Amino acid sequence: MPRLVIECKSYADLPYASILAGDSVSLLDKWLSELSYDCDPEDVGILCFKTNRKPWLIAFPIMYQDNFQLTGYTIYGQYVITGLENFLMVNHQSLKKICALIVRTMGNEFI
Repeated sequence: MPRLVIECKSYADLPYASILAGDSVSLLDKWLSELSYDCDPEDVGILCFKTNRKPWLIAFPIMYQDNFQLTGYTIYGQYVITGLENFLMVNHQSLKKICALIVRTMGNEFI
């Protein structure tokens, strides 16, 4: 049964320039690996993360990119990273549709 899996992380600092350049960032790689481990193949996994004095960001699999309206994003491996606040303001209806699809697929089974 598919699930929407959301993991949230916080850390003092991340090398944002490296993320934007597409360079590997070990802590971000670790978080994404943990998210992947916690997801079954049919799940939709989302990582929300924040560092001190910086806004929240969201990372989601690139295969869902066409479902959302995005501005100011970067591609990091197989993930799209963008600002969480703007993402939610612009895409809350799309997220509701994805959640509704997951709930319909699950039927009466609740997690």
